[in-house]
Amino acid sequence: MLENDSQSQAWESGLCVTCPVPGILRANACEHMTLNAMVYRPFFIFKARIRVEAYCTKTHQKVERPHVGCGECHDLPEFFGE
Repeated sequence: MLENDSQSQAWESGLCVTCPVPGILRANACEHMTLNAMVYRPFFIFKARIRVEAYCTKTHQKVERPHVGCGECHDLPEFFGE
């Protein structure tokens, strides 16, 4: 999933501990959502982290909350209604 690009920091095995991808996939297994991950360091003094961006190939839009999805494919049950 992590691609070698000029903007991403180097991958190291310790990043797996805080990686959000397994949690996202457990919460939302939508076949239309693709994930793109990159290693970043918010500030030089902080540890590197994994940043994940999600995209819906059905609605062709960025998914702001990957754990939930874009809202197009999977409606929430009625008891979660407003």
